[in-house]
Formats: sequence, C-alpha cells, structure tokens
Amino acid sequence: MNRSFIILTVLLFLGALLIGGLIYRAQQTTSEIRILRLPHTMPSDHPVHLAMEFMAQRVKEKSGGKMVIQIYPNGLLGDGSQIKELMQLNVVDIGKFSACDFEDNIPEMAAMCLPYLFRDSVHYWNVLNSPLGDSILDAGYNTRAQLKGLCFYDAGARSFYSNYPISNEAELANKKVRVMVSALMVAGVEAMGAVPTSMAWGELFTALQTGTVDAAENNIPSFYTSKHYEVCKHFVFSEHFRTPDVLAMNRKVWDALTPAEQAILSASATESVAYQRKIWDETSDSYIQKMEAAGVEFLPFDQASLHHKIEPFYEQLRQDAKTNARKKQIMSVVDAIQAM
Repeated sequence: MNRSFIILTVLLFLGALLIGGLIYRAQQTTSEIRILRLPHTMPSDHPVHLAMEFMAQRVKEKSGGKMVIQIYPNGLLGDGSQIKELMQLNVVDIGKFSACDFEDNIPEMAAMCLPYLFRDSVHYWNVLNSPLGDSILDAGYNTRAQLKGLCFYDAGARSFYSNYPISNEAELANKKVRVMVSALMVAGVEAMGAVPTSMAWGELFTALQTGTVDAAENNIPSFYTSKHYEVCKHFVFSEHFRTPDVLAMNRKVWDALTPAEQAILSASATESVAYQRKIWDETSDSYIQKMEAAGVEFLPFDQASLHHKIEPFYEQLRQDAKTNARKKQIMSVVDAIQAM
C-alpha cells in the first residue's frame, strides 16, 4: 500500500478529530472516557452500519457513558485494506471487514470465500453460531493479523447483476465481472466462466455506467444503497458466494481494556448481530420492492450449471491443505435448529 496515502490519511483523520472537538486517546485518562474509533466502507443507511450504531448505543448504555464508539462510514478512511493498515498503526481501533479481507493471513477465514460453500442461509448461520464459527472468528488473535474478532454480520448471498439478463452459465461466459480484491473470489468467478476484474467498490458505479465491466456481484442491500440499480436493471439470484462480514478489533487495544470493558463490548456486539439479522431481512424485502418499482427485474438463475463449472476449481483447492480442511469442516455441519 502507498505509505504516503497512509500518512496523509492519518494526518487528515487526526485533524478532523481536533476540529470536531472529539476526545483523542491522550485525553482519556483525565476524562475517564474510553473512545473507540470504528471506520467502515458502508453508507449510513446500510443494515451493517445501523447494526454498528445499535452496538455503539448498547456500549454507551452498559458503560454508563464511559465507553464511546465513534463510527466513520462511507469509506472516509479508505477501503478494507487501508483500514487494516490504520488499525496496525493504532490510528483506529475497530473495523468492519469481509472475511475475504483476511484470506492471505488467516487461513480459517479463507474458506469463507469459496463459491457455493454453504447450502443455504440455515447452514450458514448454523456454522457461524457454532464452536466452529467461534474458532474461525478467534483465528486472527495469535497471527500476524493481531486482531480480536468480535462478531460475524450477515452479508447475505452475493449474486450477479447487469444491464441484461444472465440466467445461466452460458450467458455468464466471458462476461467481464467486477469482484472483490480476493484471490479466491477471482479464481471462483473465473472457474464459472466469467472474466473477473478486481476494482475498488467506489469505482464500480462509473465502470458499470461506461461499460468498463459488463456486470458485478453483491448482495441486495449493497446493490440498493450503492445505487447500482440505476445502471443495472437485471439482478439474478445466482447466490454463488455467501461470505460473512467480520467486526474485528486491534488486539493491543482489546488487551488494554479491563475485563469489564471487554465484557460490555462482547455482549453489545453479540446483541447487535441479532438486530442486524432482523433489519437485514426487513430492508432486503423493502429494497427489492423499491427497485422493482424503478424497473429492475429480479430473475432466477440455474445454479446447478455453476456447481458443475466449479468442480475443477475445488479439485485444485485440495492442494491447499488448511483451506481445504476448513472447507470440509464447514460443509459437514448439519442443518440443526439455530441458536439465534
């Protein structure tokens, strides 16, 4: 990453804190207020942002105002990789990431980036709410990532959208599709027959508008809040990735909290998960209705055709012992009654 960008971002961020009259860490001893800064890339009307606001409110209530989470949405401090850098520099304390943002240094997270890993949303949450899910969430603590996982947020199922219908693998073939900056996602979409193109989320609207890419893939709330539906009038339920978001904290900051503060933060994060799942479902239904009124078609997709296409990809994955082992563990979880 460009170090000058990091330095400039740090200076601008610290300047914003001072101009806004916010309390910086050096003042926390005298004020007895614990300030935790949480940047992310989502807009302020996204269900994930609303869940973080809910968590911040619960932290404030439980601590009697002595713990405060300041949230910075809309990518004000950069994308996921840039926020990770700022966390390592101890400029920010908590971040919201895709599990795929950790695929390079947390093998347990990498498995979450595989296509058609989860059978459906029930299987997905049975894994995330299980001891296996807990172990994946905790996997970054003793690695060079130095992160304390707080919770998983629902990121739904990712599907393709474009300005023309793509209903099966034949129609997807050779289409230039924007994907996240993730080696596994790129390889997965390539195995499906498309031409994956990684680019920053903030560049995608223009890329779709100008035809730089033919299509993109994401979940319903992101499709709506990004306003990509203004350019792409066809959304097909391919549901090829189901990768959770991760709320993670700088390990040094976590270790510096008192046991009581850790308990408050953990409990508030857990409560926000249930809230986030509820509003995710509610807003997704509402967004679909609004986009249909704006002329968007929501269409089925022949998912079985992609299952066949990715078989060679999974065969090659067997060479990656750690990721393949985690994949087998995840796929073996049975569809039991969910705890939440």
